[in-house]
Amino acid sequence: MGYDDLKTKMDALDPKDQTKFAEGLKDVAGGLEKATKGGKNALSTLKAGGLEKAMNSQKGCQVAAPSASPK
Repeated sequence: MGYDDLKTKMDALDPKDQTKFAEGLKDVAGGLEKATKGGKNALSTLKAGGLEKAMNSQKGCQVAAPSASPK
């Protein structure tokens, strides 16, 4: 389940019926947890494959050192 699916489910919730709204919200929360876990797993896989080292070697991906402020 992707974020678009979660947005669609969230938009479909009826706030006038608190019971159904709460049940639907639990479903959305569970889907959000699964989507977030999938993203974290994907990032871990990329890092394990050397992504961080590869990105740090690219000039545009390096963190610039702060410049000295004039006094």
